[in-house]
Amino acid sequence: MSEKEYTIQSDEDGSKFKSMLDAMGGLRIFSVKKSDGLFRVQESCDHYYAAHLTKEQLYDLGVEIINLSKS
Repeated sequence: MSEKEYTIQSDEDGSKFKSMLDAMGGLRIFSVKKSDGLFRVQESCDHYYAAHLTKEQLYDLGVEIINLSKS
């Protein structure tokens, strides 16, 4: 897991998270859970919440999802 701390600007405030996946879940955008060799990708709300990501944050989210798939 990354040693970075992410401050994500949402429609409500700037929240801090330890990973991009934690940010997406914490902001109720989506979650990814691994169970029995399958990955459950689930909407966390009704399209009301949003996060405005930089290119680096979007890239790091992709890397985290790839690393999760390899675990």
